[in-house]
Amino acid sequence: MGHGGKRRGAGRKKGSPNKVTAEARALVQDEVVAAIKRLVELAHNAENEGVQFRSLEKILQYAVGRPGPMEEPPPAVAKVERSYRWAYKPEEAILDPARSKLENADKPK
Repeated sequence: MGHGGKRRGAGRKKGSPNKVTAEARALVQDEVVAAIKRLVELAHNAENEGVQFRSLEKILQYAVGRPGPMEEPPPAVAKVERSYRWAYKPEEAILDPARSKLENADKPK
């Protein structure tokens, strides 16, 4: 039997809290409740709007969680379809109708 190294099943299981964490949470539980009550009091009664906003922001972060990064929508892609045809006359070979008006303007009448 070997010593050391990684062994299957060894160590604390994922998600199981250690004893120190559980004890620390029990000790500060009353303080957390008092802090949240103070944040609510500040949100409703503070004279400074900045303090009200920050306290509401903190309440929402603890209640809902911090917002994640926003995903940008994919850019819109337009499908371009061209059709080609044979032109019997050079005038018919122009694709842009506005361009044909410009070329006709340069010709003497």
